[in-house]
Amino acid sequence: MFARGVALGVAATCTVLFAIVAYELRFMEGMYKDFGNAQLPWLTRLTIRPSWLLGGPIAAGAIVGALAARRPASLAPYVATAVLVALAVVLTWFGARLPIFELAGNIK
Repeated sequence: MFARGVALGVAATCTVLFAIVAYELRFMEGMYKDFGNAQLPWLTRLTIRPSWLLGGPIAAGAIVGALAARRPASLAPYVATAVLVALAVVLTWFGARLPIFELAGNIK
């Protein structure tokens, strides 16, 4: 029971982080449009979409809420949710900034 609570706490914390990252990245799509006709990596195109930035945290919150309400006996859904939400946060943060990281590597 303790491990399920820890995993749910990690998932809930990552959901809050996801919302914060999404709020921080809300203007990235416009910024990249100002760069001109540059081809963005697929991960960047995915993670700067308003549907991803709004829908991701909402979906994560809904899953965390459902887990908290239903309280499955197995540890697997808790761990899977925590891992997936944490992965979504990291990929969103990194993916949205990928062109910036690539550009910074070319500056000498």
